[in-house]
Parts: sequence; C-alpha cells; structure tokens
Amino acid sequence: MEIAWYGGSCFRLRDRNTIALADPYLPDSKFQNLQIKTDLITLSSPNRELRNYVPNVRQSPYVIDGPGEYEVGGIFVNAVWDSANNGQANGAPPGLVCTFAIDGVAICHLGQLKAPLSKDLLELITPVDVLIIPPGGRGKLGRVQAARIVSATSPKVVIPMDYTSGETENGGGIDAFLREAGLEAGEPVSSVNLSRSNLPDDKTETVLLESRTRLKKPAGARSLAQ
Repeated sequence: MEIAWYGGSCFRLRDRNTIALADPYLPDSKFQNLQIKTDLITLSSPNRELRNYVPNVRQSPYVIDGPGEYEVGGIFVNAVWDSANNGQANGAPPGLVCTFAIDGVAICHLGQLKAPLSKDLLELITPVDVLIIPPGGRGKLGRVQAARIVSATSPKVVIPMDYTSGETENGGGIDAFLREAGLEAGEPVSSVNLSRSNLPDDKTETVLLESRTRLKKPAGARSLAQ
C-alpha cells in the first residue's frame, strides 16, 4: 500500500487495485489544480474548493462525505463525525475523520482539525497503525494538542500534513511539533510503501513526505517540451 501527499490535507492511498483520495482540496490559489485518478474520495470538511480529478473508471468516484462504514474496491473506510470540530457557529456540519483499512494496515486521516479530539472519538479511531495529522499552527490545532493526540493513539507511523519547506502552511514549524511529540524524522521522501510486515514493532516512526503540489506557471509561460 502506497501513500503520497499532494499538499494541504490531500493524500492518495493506493493498493494494487484501488485508489483512494482523501481531502482533494486546493490548499492555496498559487498551486496548480491537480488532476488525479481515483476510485474513492473522502471529504473531511464542507464548503472548500475541490481540485479537479480524473476518475479511474468510467463511472464517477464514490464520494464519502458523511459517517458510516464503507467498502470500495477492497478498501474499507470507517468515517465518523468529529463533534469537537463541528463548525456549528457558522452553520457548517461537523468535520469527518476517516480510518482506512488497506492491506491489513489501519490509516487514520484526521482532516481539518481546529480543536483536540474528544475521548469518545479517540477510542473510536484506536488502535491505528498510521496517523496522518496536522502538526499545528495558527488557526488550527496547536502543536501541543497535536502531540497529545499522537501520545493518546500510539500509532506505529506518524505522517504530518499541511506544511511546506519545514513550515506549516498555518505558521508553525514542523520541527517544533516533532520536538513536542518526542519524534524524529529523516529527509522527506516522495511516497511511502507500508504493509503489516514492515510496520515498526516497538516505537513510533515519523515519515515526512514531499508534497507533489506544483506552483502555477506564470501568465504567458509555455512548455519547452517538443
């Protein structure tokens, strides 16, 4: 099972036969509106600008934007409302936390967190093998709160999201989060392949992924490819 990051909270999760795309939101207007093949889409927050995508099959991808248990092409998804991040003040529905079961690995994508998870929700998403989490920054979950979620869930692998070039997109540093959580990380990689057999046994490892988001070309620019 392969995990790749496309900026913001957008991740592609792929097994041999099926592709899932979590949060295909456009993280910033300066980035290209990426097209990507997918069979399954999960949406953690409403009313956000979606990227373009290309279905992997002739029919439209299956979209999960509410709670429930789902199975698409051998990928199982358990989606639950996050009442602590409900946005009710502006009439928005709750946030959605999705846990994927792919090739025997449980991957929890926490979505657009702005507040700590409730005790009940922490119990629902554990045990988890891979935790995809924002490392904290202005306007979102704080890094101390993010570190506490890592401690409470004890994942085997942590994958931070929503940061670029060592800085979170919301102003905090990825290094500060790692220190707070007591984690270490190597150089970013383009993607990570995980299975039950290669998960760490006795510690939590951190994987930093290189964002595959690309900046828009300047107006009037053209490709030099022949």
